Amino acid sequence: MISAVTGEQFQIGAGSYRATVTGLGAGLRELLFHGQPVIAGYDADELPPGGAGQLLAPWPNRIDGGRYAFGGTEFQLALTEPAHANAIHGLTRWTAWTPVRHDADAVVLRAGPHGQQGYPFCLEIDAEYRLHAGSGLHVAITAANRGSRAAPRSIGTTRLDTPLTGLARDRDGRAWAHLAANGPGTRVGLWAGHGYRWLQVFTGDPLAPDRRRKAMAIEPMSCPPNAFVTGDDLLVLEPGEAVTHTWGIQVFNDSARAARR
Repeated sequence: MISAVTGEQFQIGAGSYRATVTGLGAGLRELLFHGQPVIAGYDADELPPGGAGQLLAPWPNRIDGGRYAFGGTEFQLALTEPAHANAIHGLTRWTAWTPVRHDADAVVLRAGPHGQQGYPFCLEIDAEYRLHAGSGLHVAITAANRGSRAAPRSIGTTRLDTPLTGLARDRDGRAWAHLAANGPGTRVGLWAGHGYRWLQVFTGDPLAPDRRRKAMAIEPMSCPPNAFVTGDDLLVLEPGEAVTHTWGIQVFNDSARAARR
């Protein structure tokens, strides 16, 4: 049996939307609308370039020096960004997630980052990707503490690698980021629910030439960089507690809307 580098490929579809989620890291490898790419995807036998489509848990961004204190104990994480002496982007993006359910329009994958260096907590994480014919991609991330003690958990020429907060929200409580060309046309919107108080915006300037500035990363985050150290917006799950945050992507056709006016 021949396997892809990114593991099992879970394909889902609804209406004009199609998506592929990988077993490696439960990553969103591709999202299509009418057969056209909505996100900067990659091949099944290619590791996610620049963190494309990856879930970053149990913390987003970086922890300075990989050191933090929690519950009166000091912990040292592996320095996974050695050039800058940081622990970067959590523990689950290079692990094989277990499929829980796979339907025509949805897939649920599960991971448990237990017993890893510097994170001796029993966290169970479910990632549900679901496509809706009218409203596109909906993603729900649920983290549950299955252990006996509390556990910490936390996309022009302008160059950005910047966390943003104080987000404006619509009447449904969603914060939106839109990517569009000048004038009416197809517009892609990413929304983040109440649990995401931060958006990291990255223009990709440090990437290799074939990937540089080909897409913009807008990453919904529950907390800012270094939150394990500073405590800013840090979410703590007591034993038996669980929390779910949601985000999604939708395509809008502004040309069709303008023609109807």
